[in-house]
Amino acid sequence: GFVRQEYPYARLNQGQGQFEPPQPPKSVYVAPSPNSMGILLLPSERRGRNKGVTPNPVLRSLNVVYAPPEGSDDGGSGSDAGSLEPQLVDPSSVPISFITQDYLEREIKMTATPQST
Repeated sequence: GFVRQEYPYARLNQGQGQFEPPQPPKSVYVAPSPNSMGILLLPSERRGRNKGVTPNPVLRSLNVVYAPPEGSDDGGSGSDAGSLEPQLVDPSSVPISFITQDYLEREIKMTATPQST
């Protein structure tokens, strides 16, 4: 996993030059090893209150379509309209449901309008 490492500098003067900024205050640099790229973690800005994640009003839900393994019974998951009810919710409050590929194909055939000529 990632462990705390010394803040890396590109030049030998260890950030003392005018072209390389010093490590930001209260930041932590973590990397998987001393000779690999890492991540600089910066403290969050506190502005009197914690801002929550605002859900995207455009996205009503995320429906994941999957193909169950050959010869397996999918246990009814995705085989009827009841399984379209959200089964999970992501951190930004977007509901997630899982439906089988067969169910989606049946829905497309039922709702497709015949082409007029």
